[in-house]
Amino acid sequence: MTEAGASPRGRAQTATVWWDRPTAAAVLRDLLAETWQRLRPGTTPPDAFRTEATPPAPAAVADVRLDDGGLGADSLERLQLATAAATFFRLYETGIEDALLMKRTLGGWLDLIEESLGEYDASVGFTTGGTTGEPKVVEHRLDDLWREVRALAALCRDRQRVVALVPRHHIYGFIWTVLLPRALDVPVVDLRGGTPAGLGRKLAGGDLVVAIPDIWRLVAETGARWPANVDGVTATAPCPAATARAAAQRAVRRLFEIYGSTETGGIGWRADPAEPYALLDHWRADSSGETLTAERADGNELRVAAPDTLQWRDAGHFTVGRRRDGLVQVAGTNVDPERVRAVLADHPEVAEAAVRPMNADEGDRLKAFVVPHRMPDAPHALGERVAAHAAERLTGVEQPRAIRVGRRIPRTGMGKLADWPTHDSHTEPADDAS
Repeated sequence: MTEAGASPRGRAQTATVWWDRPTAAAVLRDLLAETWQRLRPGTTPPDAFRTEATPPAPAAVADVRLDDGGLGADSLERLQLATAAATFFRLYETGIEDALLMKRTLGGWLDLIEESLGEYDASVGFTTGGTTGEPKVVEHRLDDLWREVRALAALCRDRQRVVALVPRHHIYGFIWTVLLPRALDVPVVDLRGGTPAGLGRKLAGGDLVVAIPDIWRLVAETGARWPANVDGVTATAPCPAATARAAAQRAVRRLFEIYGSTETGGIGWRADPAEPYALLDHWRADSSGETLTAERADGNELRVAAPDTLQWRDAGHFTVGRRRDGLVQVAGTNVDPERVRAVLADHPEVAEAAVRPMNADEGDRLKAFVVPHRMPDAPHALGERVAAHAAERLTGVEQPRAIRVGRRIPRTGMGKLADWPTHDSHTEPADDAS
C-alpha cells in the first residue's frame, strides 16, 4: 500500500497530457482568485484573475504586475500566492518554485509553470478548505485521476460540450472541466456569473453542465427552462432529492450526483436521487463497509476510512448517512461548527455560544445562539458586534447568517443542543432562551 502523495519524478504514464498554456493559465487564475479572497476577505478578485464569461484578453493579463506597480500585492501576499501556485502545479518537483518570486507578472509566472510542467506533470496538489484548522494539501497522481475520468466518461460519452460553472483548481472542477473534456475530445466553456435563465439561452442540446448543489437549487427555484438533451452533474455537497428531481424535470435530462472528497476523488455516482450510489470500478469496500480501498494505476492500493457512514445495498451500491468527522456542508464547502462556535465564544461579551446549520425553511447557512456575560438592554446591537467579530475571523461560508442572543443555550431534556428559530436574529426575549 502506498501513501497519498508518494510519487516518482517525471511524467504521467497516460498518453493524454492534461495541460496546454491556455488551460494552465485558466487553472492558475482560478487558484489565484481564491487565494486573493482568502488574503483579503470581503474583496473582489482583480479582473486579471477572471476566467469566466468574457475574461480580459490573454495578452493583457500576461503583462499584469502582481507587485505595487500593478495589483498591489505586498511581499507576504506575493509569497502566499506563489506558494499556492507552486503547491498545485508541484513546482517543488523541479526546484523552480523560488523563481516565481523573481517574476513580477502573471505571464512570467505562467512561463515558469509551463517550463516545470514540461519536465514534471505526473501529479497535482489540491488544497482543502481548511475550515477545521490549517488547510491540507492532497496530492493526486494524474494516472489515478485519468483512471477515474475514463470511468466517468463512459456515463456521458454522448456529450458534445462541457459547460463549467465551477473553478478548475479544486478536484471536482479539475476532473470534470479540465480532464473530462480532453477524454471526450469536446470543448469546454466557462459560463459562471449568469442567472439560470440567462444560462439557458447559452446552452445547446448535448451540453454537460458542471455545477454545485447551490446552483442547481437556483435552477430548480427559478423554474428555468433549458434546451432539450442537456445533462448536468453535481458534487461537493449532498444535493437535496427535491432539488435533483426539480432540476431533472425542468432543466436537464439527467443530473449525475458524484460522491467523494478531495482526499479520495470520486467514489460513486447516481443519476436518480431515489437510487443508491454505484461504486466506481476501481473502489471496493471491506467486510465492515467502513474502509474503502482504491486500486491505483501503478498497481498499489490506497485505503481510506469512508468520510460518512455508508449503508450498503450490495457490494457495489450504497447510500450515504451522516458525516463521521462532525463537519457540515455550507455552499459546497466543509465547515466545522465547533471552530465557528469557538470564534464566537471568544468575543469578550459572550459567555457561551452554540452553532448549527439552518433548517431547510430558514436558509442554507449556519446560525448561532450566544449567551452574554450580562444581558444587554439592546440584544440586537450585541448580535451585530458578534457578527462583526466573526466577519474578521471567519470565511464567508463559516459566518452565521443569523445570530440570536439569549440567557441560556437551548437544550433538550436530555441536555443535548436543541434547535431555535432564526426569526428576529440578533435578538432574543429575555425569558425566551430555552
